[in-house]
Amino acid sequence: MHLIQILLPLFGNEGEDILRESYPRIRDELVARFGGLTAFLQSPAEGLWKEGDCGIGRDDIVMVEVMVESLEPAWWEEYREILQKLLGQESIVIRAVPWSVFRRRPEPANPQAWPSTAQPLAPGVAFS
Repeated sequence: MHLIQILLPLFGNEGEDILRESYPRIRDELVARFGGLTAFLQSPAEGLWKEGDCGIGRDDIVMVEVMVESLEPAWWEEYREILQKLLGQESIVIRAVPWSVFRRRPEPANPQAWPSTAQPLAPGVAFS
């Protein structure tokens, strides 16, 4: 499984609010395709990058995440291009992080039965 993180700028190059009108469309598309999302909208992060030899670019960004079974790189490349056009941006960052889900397992009758290399992080919890 993978966690896909999309970093979306709040404002355009001229300081205009570009996400307010576009976010509902982005949200609805991702929920329809992936069955849900997590959006971190209340505390924008600061994105900085070097521009040429003497400048620094800056964006206030929010992050939207979806969980996927398989990556489908071609789909994400196309969606990234769609977002760039929709938001008038040169580049939108979309990154994938492999991950595992914690699932509750029945505890063994004898806690000593856990192999020493597979001790649960907490009673009844282990990686699936």
